[in-house]
Amino acid sequence: MKESEQIEPVTVLLLHGYEWKLKDNCIKLSDNIVIGATKGSIFENLYLESLKNGLVPSDDPIEPTEYNVYIQIKEYVDFQFMGGPHVTPSRILNILHICTSRVLSWALILDCDATLKKVHYIKDEYDTLMLPLQRLGGENNEINENSIEQLKKCWETSEKIIQQYGEFNKITNALNYFCYSWRSFYYEHLTVNLCIVLESLFHPSMSNELSHRIASNACRFMGNTVEERKTIYHMIKKCYGYRSKIVHGVPFNEIENVTFKNIVIDTFHFISKSLLKILENPDIAETFLDNAKRQELFDKYIFE
Repeated sequence: MKESEQIEPVTVLLLHGYEWKLKDNCIKLSDNIVIGATKGSIFENLYLESLKNGLVPSDDPIEPTEYNVYIQIKEYVDFQFMGGPHVTPSRILNILHICTSRVLSWALILDCDATLKKVHYIKDEYDTLMLPLQRLGGENNEINENSIEQLKKCWETSEKIIQQYGEFNKITNALNYFCYSWRSFYYEHLTVNLCIVLESLFHPSMSNELSHRIASNACRFMGNTVEERKTIYHMIKKCYGYRSKIVHGVPFNEIENVTFKNIVIDTFHFISKSLLKILENPDIAETFLDNAKRQELFDKYIFE
């Protein structure tokens, strides 16, 4: 796709922490969304011009050359709700996190006019530099052929689910709270949000022994060996134990305070991989949206 064929944007995200590794300078994800390399694009020029005009926030710690990837969205986004999980910028970044298992370190949002000659406003809404989640940054920071295909599939599946089932369903709810998780300011908030995702995806048909059954369903779904399933089961059980202490105001002892953060980080990556497995396969996604079929799927893994 040539840059001259790009859609006219209203909202543009400049992302820090990712590297563009594709031959094409941009890829169309949908009728309204394009992702591409910032260097050499019109958005690089717009940003540099905005920098000269003093529009870039003064506390922006990122060098101009480090915003390597952009996402342009043909949609007006109310900046008042930019950080929430329901707006398109948050939703596409959420899927990007799932496909790369890497937490965004910083992003600038440009509110442009349709002629691409003027930036009306710049905001650094998606900043996670000071958050505990920054420790979750994975090794995979490349936007390559594989991650783009995953991004396309997962975005298409997530959008179809909203179109067919509305905002209130298990998968969309899980995605919303996954977004809240990487937007959390503290490990405690992160833990509670991640446990809501686990409940949305792996809640059993019966409500007794909740943490045991959620851990059992999760390890059956993602574990390929007995050892993997044991590891997943104990990780989620521990995460739920910490969650209970948090919501009931019980303090951690010194040893728990160290292991707590590691368990939460492992749980975050586990959930990211689980959501990727679900969204990459529309048939699995459909199964998760039907309680009876979802439980049949979990039960089937018992005998494998």
